[in-house]
Amino acid sequence: MRKIYSCLAVMLLAVLYSNAQYTTVSAATSMSSGDPNATCFTLTPPLMEQKGAVWNNTPINLSSSFEFNTRMYFGATDEGADGIAFVLQQVGTTYIGNAGAGIGYALEPWQNPVPSFIIEFDTWYNQYGPMYDPTPLDHVGFQKNSSNSHTSATYGYVSPNELKPAEALNANIEDNQWHDVKFTWNATTKTMTVVVTLSPGVTQTFSYTGDIANTIFGGNSMVYWGFTAGTGGLGGSTNVFNEQKVCIVSTPPPPPPPGDCGQLRTQTPGGWGAKPAGNNRGAYLYAHFDNAFPNGLTVGSLYTIRLDEEQDVTNFLPSAGQAKQLTQNYVNPTNLKNTLAGHLVALTLSVTFDAMDPDFGAAGIHLGDMKIGSGPFSGWTVSAFLAEANKVLGGSPSSYSVQQVLETASAINENYVDGKIDNHYLVCPTAMTTSRSLLVSSGAGMQSGGYRVGPNPSAGRFSITLPVELNNATIVITDASGAVVQRRQSVHTIGGQTLQLDLSGRANGLYMLRIVSGSKTFTQKLMIQK
Repeated sequence: MRKIYSCLAVMLLAVLYSNAQYTTVSAATSMSSGDPNATCFTLTPPLMEQKGAVWNNTPINLSSSFEFNTRMYFGATDEGADGIAFVLQQVGTTYIGNAGAGIGYALEPWQNPVPSFIIEFDTWYNQYGPMYDPTPLDHVGFQKNSSNSHTSATYGYVSPNELKPAEALNANIEDNQWHDVKFTWNATTKTMTVVVTLSPGVTQTFSYTGDIANTIFGGNSMVYWGFTAGTGGLGGSTNVFNEQKVCIVSTPPPPPPPGDCGQLRTQTPGGWGAKPAGNNRGAYLYAHFDNAFPNGLTVGSLYTIRLDEEQDVTNFLPSAGQAKQLTQNYVNPTNLKNTLAGHLVALTLSVTFDAMDPDFGAAGIHLGDMKIGSGPFSGWTVSAFLAEANKVLGGSPSSYSVQQVLETASAINENYVDGKIDNHYLVCPTAMTTSRSLLVSSGAGMQSGGYRVGPNPSAGRFSITLPVELNNATIVITDASGAVVQRRQSVHTIGGQTLQLDLSGRANGLYMLRIVSGSKTFTQKLMIQK
């Protein structure tokens, strides 16, 4: 690798390009591949001192195994440089390191390190020797924390950040050929394996084993993934620089049929209130309640009902009786009869189980994202309705009546009973292609209001980047019951700003982010998954 480091830190404005799945940064651009199953990018053009990155907009979970198949192009001449890196990080989809020896991922020694896991494909022997390049051959190295220091603590580095000794590749990969490269993460053994195709039928395998979620990312298993690259400032004897490219190969799932998101599941208050037996609804409740509601289930707002254990749910439901607002708080009530409360408890169970368990329903979308097709809440998502319904139950100001909320909640709870029927009260959002396995489809891409949130899901720490248009905005976080768990106010600045939200003390589950700026309101789901 190669880089003439400047004595001055130069701040570059990230130039972003977004499609449905990826965001490019700096010199990186999208490119056509002719393969419908490949998404391809030019990371660096063949010019001096270039750097580029591409990030998938949706974080992945290191608690689950995954595999990426890629094709990588490292250039056409050994005189070029500097290489490509596969990177896991939590900053978001705007992250970019330095050009040259930085290969697009590494920062200067005096810059704050970024928790990150890096697999570098280094194609240039740097003049600084073993600090940046332990071998003059093209090599693969496993690094951490935005550092390309292999063996030396000099040049301002506190210590090298090499996770294991770099290994030389058995061939020159700047050969004007595309190389298949497969990345496999085994969440059980905590092993990352990389298989590089050097030439047809010839492969070389590299691997690293380590609990990177805890040792690098502080216990937060949600990370962004992508590729970076850089060119240097020398260009070799011929002053030639390598163009560097990557294609992510995948087979996308077919979209759901128009207007039909698949078979979801709901239960009535009586269904969830059944005593556990065999494989009935009660048995499911008892098997999953603690994981979904580690701090108990709460409905309401100003006044609430809290149910701490699954047995408390059984004792409370179906709670047939007059539907009315609460006038006091209840903890594990056994004699309270309130039909509205019973329906909101049942709906909270269904929405939360659906979000936490991909096997709860067979649809390609979450129950909370489905839209109400008729009535006073027509066009609302189920999650938005549930938040408003909790306001009504708990006595908070609302323009909706108890009866309107009761009728809507009852219709939703009866729409997909046992996952075997569809009364068509809920409709599939148009052009919706969410993935149940990723839990939160919005990831951290640019939202319609120009803001960014990430990582999402996370263990409870989120970054919100606001554009200048959303200065003086109010940020409100509510839980699944609609209760406010955090409120923040952005400040007026000349440019945009980034706010850090710490919800790490909150339980796993779905939360709602609301950004209010003047007459504009933007909402997005947050998922805490520890």
